Amino acid sequence: MGVVSDGANAVKYKIEHNIPIPAVKKVGRNGATDYRLREMAIGDSIAVKHRYVNSVSSAVSRLQARSRLQFTTRRTEAGVRIWRVE
Repeated sequence: MGVVSDGANAVKYKIEHNIPIPAVKKVGRNGATDYRLREMAIGDSIAVKHRYVNSVSSAVSRLQARSRLQFTTRRTEAGVRIWRVE
């Protein structure tokens, strides 16, 4: 076993062999899925509350960069509304 010391405390680490590496788990949200942006037809819109504006704006930007889908957003009293335009 190896010993690592930060001065006052010593920590022992056991080296292990043949431990499989687990598959990568996707962390975080998939905005396009969470907000159902891919399901929208041209002319459809969704309303998003103020507290989610940054998140949905990022999701729209990422989806537009990675696909041919196009959206436009407008601020409303309650937050923003997003329309699919292409």
